[in-house]
Amino acid sequence: MSNIPTTAYYAEIVTQLDLSTNKIFQLNIDHFTEEEGSGRDELVLQYFGKTGFDDLVQRIVESFEDTDPSSLIDLGSGSGTFLLPVVNSLNPEIFVAFDATEFMLDLVKQKHETWKLETKLGTNKKRNFYPVIGDMEQIERSLVVNRQYLPDLPRSYAMVLSTLAIHHIPDTEEVLRGMTTIMKPDGKGIIIDAILSETSHMEDSPEHAHRGFVPDDLVALARKYFGHVRIHELAIKCKESASRDGTDLFMLELKEPIHHQDN
Repeated sequence: MSNIPTTAYYAEIVTQLDLSTNKIFQLNIDHFTEEEGSGRDELVLQYFGKTGFDDLVQRIVESFEDTDPSSLIDLGSGSGTFLLPVVNSLNPEIFVAFDATEFMLDLVKQKHETWKLETKLGTNKKRNFYPVIGDMEQIERSLVVNRQYLPDLPRSYAMVLSTLAIHHIPDTEEVLRGMTTIMKPDGKGIIIDAILSETSHMEDSPEHAHRGFVPDDLVALARKYFGHVRIHELAIKCKESASRDGTDLFMLELKEPIHHQDN
């Protein structure tokens, strides 16, 4: 298992990715370190309820069932709330927690050490876990920079996941383009996030770059970068408070990455 990045490592990665002056990046760092912090898991369960959360994990697992299960990267993994249950079901030999927040990655490592993840890999195989400091607008570059310190960090992945993260990222197109640079040709990507509508209850906050997404617009954008694009609304809703009906969610499934010449 790889070591968690140290504070010095984190500062060096941020410098190399030129993120120190990125305002929304810093707002998100502050939010997920100081405001949500170690209570992130409980907050997610509050959003969905235990049944809703379990159903969402199961939908992710089922969507990846037709995909090579060897490697998984979770973009914007946070504290691993979704990542670790998905890993427990899919049993990839390699999995990566990719997040901008050092504090969140530290939580993933702590949980990974205490969780008894089921091992179905056989006696001659070892599960490899990599915590990666990364910027979702610079996915490939982030992996390159991290590889200076984690030389065995893979360059491409069969399964690429992002759950409730891209609404924090200003340039959605750059996230999609970046996914093509790290996805194996026969791999699959899954993005889950909020639908923008008149009934959406996603709250305005400084760290949110988007209050949700229009599915048709997102599909049109994704088709620039993937040969197979499928989106559907989930029955599971995200409820920010008990007094609200909840925000509708989508699952965007991506296959057949198109590698443009400028990649």
